[in-house]
This record gives sequence, structure tokens and C-alpha cells, in this order.
Amino acid sequence: MKRLWCSTEWPIASLYFGSQRSQLDLENVFLLLCPKHPDPNNKAQLITSQRGPAPFKLAAPASAEASKPLQIKLLATGAEEIQGFIVQAQLGDKAVGNFAPVDSNAKVLQCASDSDTITHTKIKDSHVKEVTFNWIPSADLKGKSVKLVGTVAAGYDKFWIKGVTADVQFESRGSKNKIALRMYFHICIVVLSVLASPVWSFSEGASNDEQTCKTLLPNHFAPEQTSSTPYKITLSSTEIKPKETIDVVLKGQTEDILFKGFMIQARLDEIPVGQFNIEPTSEYAQLRTCLNEGDTASHRKIKGQGINEVSFKWTAPDNVKGKVTFVGTLVRNRITFWAADNYATVTIA
Repeated sequence: MKRLWCSTEWPIASLYFGSQRSQLDLENVFLLLCPKHPDPNNKAQLITSQRGPAPFKLAAPASAEASKPLQIKLLATGAEEIQGFIVQAQLGDKAVGNFAPVDSNAKVLQCASDSDTITHTKIKDSHVKEVTFNWIPSADLKGKSVKLVGTVAAGYDKFWIKGVTADVQFESRGSKNKIALRMYFHICIVVLSVLASPVWSFSEGASNDEQTCKTLLPNHFAPEQTSSTPYKITLSSTEIKPKETIDVVLKGQTEDILFKGFMIQARLDEIPVGQFNIEPTSEYAQLRTCLNEGDTASHRKIKGQGINEVSFKWTAPDNVKGKVTFVGTLVRNRITFWAADNYATVTIA
């Protein structure tokens, strides 16, 4: 594969790449902010951008507050399907803010700064009509207007350069009285939140207060994801006897899907049962107690981008029979998590 190069400039009208199409995939060809550099030793083939309106759109709020995460959707508006894309938030000719993927069809890039660009992964589903991701604007955007700009590909030689845009206006600083009032309001909210409910911490693991034990919701001040979870739980057996132990493996649907936090329970009629078995020396997992000792498993000290897999054991109770469901919340980052999903079942007979 030829070397990629990054540029903050968008190509004006077209994209050059080598003539051997079979050796190129969408992930490399359609990085129009980071286009494939032409090989001077080969005949370059010119493919031009489509003319006319793009059959796609970026759905974003028209106004927002700086520093507050926004959920952005790239949508197909006609018969065409999304085969590739690249999106930036631009202030003038500068990429601003940071992106975070929500589903497995997106990943971040670094062009001018870390995570300032989002693009597709190798889209395996041939019927993708929607991709969702988050964008976190910086605090210095107050009173400014930012343009989300994207290039979308519907096929190998069919794409719209800068074909989708959306404008987001950030509210101004306002008067000193308004700022003071807002600061006072936020301070009150933060104090009340801290008093009312402990916060999941990536380094410390999930809380075991009554509310968290029941809902498995992290207090991240962000809504839970409504899309299908990109994670799975596999069990070494789906039918066991009381007091028997099984292996539990929590992992991403694919190797590139990571997580930084989790909280897992085995429930019978919404009540956590059994006991997880986790070594005290485990690097990424620890026990939590909600109703009975060790009835909940949580993360600990997951650093960097996160991990793809963690495993531990679970022992069935000696006085319960029936179908037990493993329920869990998985956290990708502080604003992206899937809460209280049913992942796997085991029958205690």
C-alpha cells in the first residue's frame, strides 16, 4: 500500500490514486483529508467528485454550548448507502474539537490534532444508511459558528467531496450577571450530584450504591446509547447445576472495539445472584457487593484507549434454579456507554 499523507486542505475537485483498484480499499482511498499520495511511477487515474446535491446529510443541533458533547448523525437521504466518509468540524480552515465513535462503523483520525477528524472503518454491512458519532467542542468556541464538513462515498468511484455540511452556533458569553448566575447554577448541580450519587471512575470502578446496583447506570452526565451494543458476553456453558462454576468472557464484537469501564451482574428476576470469582491481583477486574458478597463484577485501572477483552469466573448459588441472565453496562468513554443490556443466559437445573 502506498504511504498516506495528511493535510488540513480539502482536495478541490478530484482524487488521484493508483490504477490497480483491486489493491485499494475504501478505508484508504476515501480519506479525502488524508488522501492517498499518487505514485509518480504509475499511471494515475482521475476520479472526479459527483456533481449536484449529495444524497446524504449531517444532522446536528443548530445551537449548542461550548464543551458540551454533541451527537452527530450522518444519514443517507435517498437510495444510496454509506460506503465511506470523513468529517471534520472547522472554524475557518482549522479543524476544532474532538470526535468519539459511537458505533463500529467509525473511528477517529489525527490530522492537525488528536481526534480532530472522524472517518469510516471497513464497513462490512452493505446496507449502512446511518452512522452516529459524538463531537466534543472546546471551551473557546463560545460566541462562534463552526461548520461540520464531510465527504461521503457511495461506492468506489462515486463520492461527494464536501458534500455534507451543518452549521453549529455556540452561544455567546453573555452579561456578567448571566455568567455568574450560570456558574452558581452549575455549582449547585455539581454539589447536589456528588451528594446524591457517586460517580463511576475509570480508575476506581463502578459504585455499589443502591441506585447504581439497581440501574447499572454510570453518573456520566450523558445519555446512554440507543444503538445495539458493540459488546458481547460468552459463557463456557449454558446449563449448569447449583454451586457449579463457569467462565465468563466480556469482549468487543470485533478486535478494534475497546471499553474502559464495565459493571456486570447475573440476575434472576432482576435480583443479582451467585458470586463472581476474581483474583485480587486481576489487572482489569474487581468484585463489588450489591446484595450479597461478590454478586457484581466491575472494572479497575483501565488506562489508555481501553481493552478489548476481560474474563473471570461466576459460581451459581446453591439454593436457586431457573434461567439467569447476565446483564451489563459497558463504557467506551465518559460520554459513550451502553447501559443494562442483556448479554447471555445460563440455566441452573
